[in-house]
Amino acid sequence: MRRLSISRPARILHVRIRIFGTFEDYSRYASTNHHGFEHESLSISNLAGYYSQRDNEVVTWRQRDPTYLANNILHECSHAIMHQQFRVLPIWLDEGCAVYFSFPVFMRDAADDRRLKYQWHELKKWMDGGSLPDLRNF
Repeated sequence: MRRLSISRPARILHVRIRIFGTFEDYSRYASTNHHGFEHESLSISNLAGYYSQRDNEVVTWRQRDPTYLANNILHECSHAIMHQQFRVLPIWLDEGCAVYFSFPVFMRDAADDRRLKYQWHELKKWMDGGSLPDLRNF
């Protein structure tokens, strides 16, 4: 049985946010500086950004849509917050919280609402079916 290991949080969270002007610049930087990136199996080319726990840095690029960039920064910064609070996080909890916090109500569009409703429906189905992992296991 694994349990969430809570670390003592700093009083103030400092996270560097590095925003590149182009995807090419972002990709070039990320290909050599993504140490500490947890999802090594993913290609950097399909990521809007990432959080480096080692460097305590969010790395992204300036997308065409400012709302998409803002959602991406919220998503990646939520990883920083979670990793400050917990030493070990299961990926479903880390990504689930990041997705949840990256879509504040005032920034959602109809597609975001549909996606979030679908995800909540799936979670409820897993919970009702008894297949959602219990947080106490972590």
